[in-house]
Amino acid sequence: MPDKDALIWGAGRIGRGFVADLFNMANYQLTLVDQAAELIAQLRRAGQFTVVRAANAEDRHDQIIGGYTALLTSQSDEITNVVLAADSLAMAVFPQDFPSVALQLVLGLARRQVERPDVALDIILFTNLSHAAVQFHAQLQEALPAELQDYAAAQIGVVESLVIRMVAEPPPELKQREPLLVWTNGYSELPVGRRGFKGEIPQIPGLRLVDDMRAEEMHKC
Repeated sequence: MPDKDALIWGAGRIGRGFVADLFNMANYQLTLVDQAAELIAQLRRAGQFTVVRAANAEDRHDQIIGGYTALLTSQSDEITNVVLAADSLAMAVFPQDFPSVALQLVLGLARRQVERPDVALDIILFTNLSHAAVQFHAQLQEALPAELQDYAAAQIGVVESLVIRMVAEPPPELKQREPLLVWTNGYSELPVGRRGFKGEIPQIPGLRLVDDMRAEEMHKC
């Protein structure tokens, strides 16, 4: 049985095909949040989705992920409860969505300050954007009321990552049969900024701690 909870904000191809796959391998209970009503409805109806890890035509592994909870961003009460309980939070959204996500986190973080004040929460950004942590941290600071600022500075980490796994359009016949299927190259390594963590670093397969994310970005290019 899963003994930790991961909140994944963004249930698109990266959210399902990389983030959910990594946390699922680490035996986390998953909650997927997205603003797309039809996508959330599909996730609820299906109850599972497949992540294809295909390094080449001969090396393919299919991982079925189920047992998750799927929430719309409009379900603020449910999201607040999940933020309160989460051991890890991952964001697989576009940078233009940073302000709205930050605002929606406020109620959950306020609950954590009262009910879990000594437990840190790290937010891992799965957004290939240079200085993403700086940008999201600024949005979070702007969204938080004054009474949460000191708590957030001490207990909320913002962690950059570098998404190297490639997610491609699946073959049409597979997509027609299973619309939620995600086709990837199976690359499992996840470089993350060591200095962003405030709490215990999650034991996720492939996670690699990095001291200089700018150098990692240059290496990828």
